[in-house]
Amino acid sequence: MYWGIKLNRLIVLFSAFLFLTSGSGIGAAADVYVNSTDSIQTAVNNATSGDIIILKPGTYTENIEINKDNLIISSESGNPDDTIITAKNSRNHVITLQANNVKISGLGVTGTKESYTGIYLSGCNNCIIENSKIQNNGHGIYLLRSKGNTLSNNKVTNNGDYGILFSTATDNILSGNTASDNRGRGIHIGTSNGNTLSGNTISSNGVYGLFVCPKSNNNLVYNNYFNNTVNAEIRNGIGNAYHTAKTEGINIIGGPYLGGNFWAEPDGTGFSETAIDADGDGIAESSYRLSNSIYSDELPLVLASKPQQPVLPVANFKMDDKSGPAPYSVQFIDLSENAVSWSWDFESDGNIDSTDKNPVHTYTIPGKYTAKLTVSNENGTASKTLEVIVLEAQKEEKVYPVADFSISVTSGYAPLSVQFTDLSKNTTSRNWDFGDGATSTDQNPVYIYSTAGTYTVSLAATNENGTASKAATVTVMESSSSGGNNDESSGGSSGGKSHRSGGGGSPEPARNVQVKELSQTFITAGREVKFDLRNNATCVVYVTFDAKKSVGKTTTIVEVLKAKSSHVSKPLSDEIYKYFNLWVGNAGFATSKNIENPVICFKVEKDWIEDNDINKTSIALNRYNSGKWEQLPVNLSEEDDRFLYFTGQTPEFSFFAITGKTESKEAPVTDLELDSEPESQSESKVTKVTNLNGKNAGAINSSSVKYALERKTSERSPGFETIYGIISLISLFLYKKVKPRN
Repeated sequence: MYWGIKLNRLIVLFSAFLFLTSGSGIGAAADVYVNSTDSIQTAVNNATSGDIIILKPGTYTENIEINKDNLIISSESGNPDDTIITAKNSRNHVITLQANNVKISGLGVTGTKESYTGIYLSGCNNCIIENSKIQNNGHGIYLLRSKGNTLSNNKVTNNGDYGILFSTATDNILSGNTASDNRGRGIHIGTSNGNTLSGNTISSNGVYGLFVCPKSNNNLVYNNYFNNTVNAEIRNGIGNAYHTAKTEGINIIGGPYLGGNFWAEPDGTGFSETAIDADGDGIAESSYRLSNSIYSDELPLVLASKPQQPVLPVANFKMDDKSGPAPYSVQFIDLSENAVSWSWDFESDGNIDSTDKNPVHTYTIPGKYTAKLTVSNENGTASKTLEVIVLEAQKEEKVYPVADFSISVTSGYAPLSVQFTDLSKNTTSRNWDFGDGATSTDQNPVYIYSTAGTYTVSLAATNENGTASKAATVTVMESSSSGGNNDESSGGSSGGKSHRSGGGGSPEPARNVQVKELSQTFITAGREVKFDLRNNATCVVYVTFDAKKSVGKTTTIVEVLKAKSSHVSKPLSDEIYKYFNLWVGNAGFATSKNIENPVICFKVEKDWIEDNDINKTSIALNRYNSGKWEQLPVNLSEEDDRFLYFTGQTPEFSFFAITGKTESKEAPVTDLELDSEPESQSESKVTKVTNLNGKNAGAINSSSVKYALERKTSERSPGFETIYGIISLISLFLYKKVKPRN
């Protein structure tokens, strides 16, 4: 019975305990985690006193109302840049707080310019807003009828009329906040008492940094940094103070004392920026009168001047290497600071071996040495030592060259451009033999093979101890497009097949090429391109045109021929100065589609003109195209002691000839009177006449003969018809006999 009574009592007591604890909330506090896909408002609604609502990183789009006491709402990371609450309804506050003992920490609160307030505290007591970023709202933080709240280390920026607004707010503390770049006022204290502002930065606000209305009393403002066009608008009030007692402690600008505030202005002319601090304590010697106010900052802060400490030298140096065989030369490199003189002891004997800043010393005897540098300035000296190890001298071994190279391509169709890259070692000079008689001393030459064949390329690498060589083979094949009608042009779109391969070059057999010159340059669309033939090996001086297309680095080839091109079937009847071929880039490039205004500048020797009795006005540039020669317009551009220089326009590039006509000469005519000039020189024909012994008997202009004969006929001289017939037959016979054959 006794134990039954005891058991019943225990059951009753346990039931009462469960009832009381469930009603009082004891043991109910919890950590509540919220993801950015969830609702903070739902977590607040379901929270109980003492709960900690932890927000995962992300952006939450909602307006939140908090009306439960004793809650903590914070970001998990503590970083307001990765946990952001933005207003869903831009006409409401982002966060409305109507409770006590609530803490908000580490949040980014972003509205729009139309949003009323970022964080709105209405009738709140003992709440904490910390480490948060409130921006882009109508107001940043608004305290209405709230008491004993603490705002610390928040950034309130880029808001509308107010950064932080007090209205009938009492005994609140603002510490370590930044109120900047707000359109209106940084901090506004309206009809509010007993608030303390310290350690805040209030800068770059549109209207005022700080505003205090006349019904605000007993507020304390000290140790703040102001930098606004208008720092403060103070409408008096009762018992307000804008400094505290001078107290040791690091102030907001790093000075040694707390006192008033630092008053700067954007143009650098603020009171604290220009005030005198005679004793170097970081407090101005005069007070700062607040405009339109009965108040002054009696202890305005200034930048404290620190006593100048003596600058001592710091010795330091390095060596290019710390050991080597004798004789061993060491480069010492000074790395000292604040030094004005240097003293070096290289061999540990106490003697000063050099006073140069970066000396070189040669050790001739093997051993270990301590190199010491001593530096000095007007305030003192310093030194540093490093060990140098000099080894036994080594016998010098000859280093022989090693020849090696790589080839960009070992086979292809003519013309084949090959990049040779030197990979030799221990080499001071190089000599390339490309296998066709051409050589080069460039390190990495590019060579163009224009004729099919198999070529053995060799590189001779040389240094002072000898020469080494290496060889390789390059196979050049006939272009697949090299066949076809020889009468077709190969300069571009001439209506026939091109004789040129896809890599650029010339189809002319090497046996007919007297001399060849190449020129390379870059072709860029919209620019004039000029290929200079700088070696003066040919009759072509330069080639120019305007590029319509960018193709990069391009080669132009000029070939002066021994006779007319093997791809030309018809010779020219005029005196020939030079036959030459001219190719620009790949086949099909140099057309009106890709270039315009092509010009060739060529030169003609004055000796040739004089020796051949050439009329210089008859000099012509001829281009072979579609089975016939066409004469191109040319202009005499300049001359020097040796040459006449001409420029000629050409539609495309292919086979060319430079020609001239001989001056017209009247040969002596027996028993004929030439009373008048013959026909024009271009229409006249000169027949060489030989006497019976086969010697040259002069030249008879056929037109002159005809003219003279006709005149004699018109005079009706007796027997003239007979003479006319005989002479005509003789002239015809001689003309046919001496006429040159093609």
